[in-house]
Amino acid sequence: MTGVPLLLARPGAGWLAVLALAGACQLAAAAVAGTTQRSLRQQICPPELQSRAQQTSTWLVSGSKPFAALTGGGLATAYGVHAALLAGTLLLLVPVAVLWRSPVRRMAAMPVAAPAVGDVGGVGGVVGGNRSPADRPGKPGP
Repeated sequence: MTGVPLLLARPGAGWLAVLALAGACQLAAAAVAGTTQRSLRQQICPPELQSRAQQTSTWLVSGSKPFAALTGGGLATAYGVHAALLAGTLLLLVPVAVLWRSPVRRMAAMPVAAPAVGDVGGVGGVVGGNRSPADRPGKPGP
C-alpha cells in the first residue's frame, strides 16, 4: 500500500525519496489498473454501449473526487491530518477486498465478447455484424 509511507514519514531526504518512490508506484499501479479495467470492459460490453460504459466509469471516478476531498478535509479538521491520511489509506483496501471476492480474481483469460444488439450468436466463430446476408437469422439464403 503506497499510502503507508506517508503515515510513517519523518523529515529528511531519505523519507522524501521513499515518498517519491511510493508515489511513482501508485501512479504505475493506477495506469495498469485503468488499462486492465478498460480492456475488460471493452471485451464484455457490446460495441454500441462502449461510450456509455466508459463515460459512466469516468463519471463515477471523477465525480467522487470532490466528495472525497471534502470528506478528507472534514476528517483532518475534526481529527487531525494523520487520522485523515489513515482513513484514506484504509479505504484503499475496499477495492482490494471487493476484487478478492469477485470472479475477476479467478479469471485466467479474457471473456468472450458480448454479441451486438439484435445478434443471436456468431457464425463460424464470428460474433457481431460481420455476416453475409445469407447467414443472418430469418433471412433466406440465395
